Amino acid sequence: MRVLVTGGTGRLGSAVVQGLRDGGHEPTILSRTAGDGRVVGELATGVGLPAAVEGVDAIVHAASDSRGDARATDVEGTRRLARAGIPILYVSIVGVERHPLKYYQIKHEGELTLAGTGCPWTVLRATQFHAFVDDILGMSYRGVGGKVPFLRGSHRQPLLVPSGWRLQPVSHYEVADRIVDLVEAGPTSSIEQFAGPEELDTVELARAWADKHIGKVVAIPTVGRVASAYRRGYALPAAGVELGEVTLADYLHGATR
Repeated sequence: MRVLVTGGTGRLGSAVVQGLRDGGHEPTILSRTAGDGRVVGELATGVGLPAAVEGVDAIVHAASDSRGDARATDVEGTRRLARAGIPILYVSIVGVERHPLKYYQIKHEGELTLAGTGCPWTVLRATQFHAFVDDILGMSYRGVGGKVPFLRGSHRQPLLVPSGWRLQPVSHYEVADRIVDLVEAGPTSSIEQFAGPEELDTVELARAWADKHIGKVVAIPTVGRVASAYRRGYALPAAGVELGEVTLADYLHGATR
């Protein structure tokens, strides 16, 4: 099977590309720059897309831009990809249909756009990646320590986390495996979910991280619609969805699958 992967050089996309190759498929990465295993195309403008999708059996749309113009990639880019009529698997996030984060709302708009195109489709909503949690906690830890010189590198250096937020993080490698399974099974015209094996609040996440790294966990109260959404469990999967096996502690100690 020939599969076009958008976002194929990113954290999840590169794992999807490798998983497809391991499964005997022929993945090609959609990229703005030429290179081995790539085809040049631009989601935001549509330049190069007709040639990029030629002869393709399926598309994994894993590209996004949470810090820039997400709508250009997740909404307009999705609409442009769908014009070819090729089955698309769109990667989304658990909770986008009710979470107040603007980026989540755009991801949900991307889901609705895909479902309305008439193109064969599947949406896979995943929970937050272990690697993302690791990155965020690391930035929090280094950021505070960098502003307090006499605490830098000390066991007294605080790790500040919002209190009461509930998450169920997952290995992005296991998400990639699930994506490959769904591509092989064919479009379902439905929204699937995939999550990690354990629900944790932010303090538990931070303590698991601190077991590997130094740092004192300090929970701080947070207010607002976003904080309330996380406390209410909007980022958690529905009951009975398929779960991975790798815990955050497993990931932090080197496990991938």
